[in-house]
Amino acid sequence: MASPAPVDAGHDLHKRAQERNHDSIQPIASNWAQDSVGRALKQYQPSLLSVEGCWAFPAVDQEGNWSGGLKPSGGKTGGCSRSTGQTYARGAWHREKFGMMYCWYFPKDQTDSPVPRGHRHDWECAIVWISNPDRPQLQGISTSAHGGWKRWDKVNPWNVRGDAFKVKYFQDIKVFGTHSLDITGDDGGGFAPLIQYELLPAAARNSLNTVNWESATFMMKDPLFRKNLEAAYPFAKNGPCQQC
Repeated sequence: MASPAPVDAGHDLHKRAQERNHDSIQPIASNWAQDSVGRALKQYQPSLLSVEGCWAFPAVDQEGNWSGGLKPSGGKTGGCSRSTGQTYARGAWHREKFGMMYCWYFPKDQTDSPVPRGHRHDWECAIVWISNPDRPQLQGISTSAHGGWKRWDKVNPWNVRGDAFKVKYFQDIKVFGTHSLDITGDDGGGFAPLIQYELLPAAARNSLNTVNWESATFMMKDPLFRKNLEAAYPFAKNGPCQQC
């Protein structure tokens, strides 16, 4: 398992990498650990359906070059209606459950009002909760929304395809609203190449963690990862959080 680069090495990596056009960033090849955690991350990867918004795009490539995103202008899907995408995944025990965070990057988040509003760059994540990666059972899901979380502490069969929750990226307030994630009963979502956070190339992980994504936040990075697991936890909390 790759170790995070030291601060000075990370600085050098970032200096060598560059901002690139959003549609020139190539996805990193799928990679997950060949252990119970890695297999669970792949098995329970949610399908993602984009509804009236950008498709998910890769945020960084294996050399650490990062997406410059798109200015919110023109149509909501202008310049971002087709991509292979990338799914970033990371898992950890949190309280009595095992949480698996999946994050997607979108070049812009834009309304469809007469004067488009929104922002360059968007990050959205879902956390799938299972009982144990060694003997996994689906327990619930949390989805990101405007800096907070929606939470479900049970599994409805119409929201699941096989082992995968069905998640949509949608404009949650018509005309004037920007986008967030939610579970859905609709089919049609896809699976972007999955890369486990710990197995990212050092340059790519460094850029994910250090690039200024402006109004958006990469919620998987330290120390935000643990804080978001706690904020998104949909079950009863028995006592203080020891891992937070």
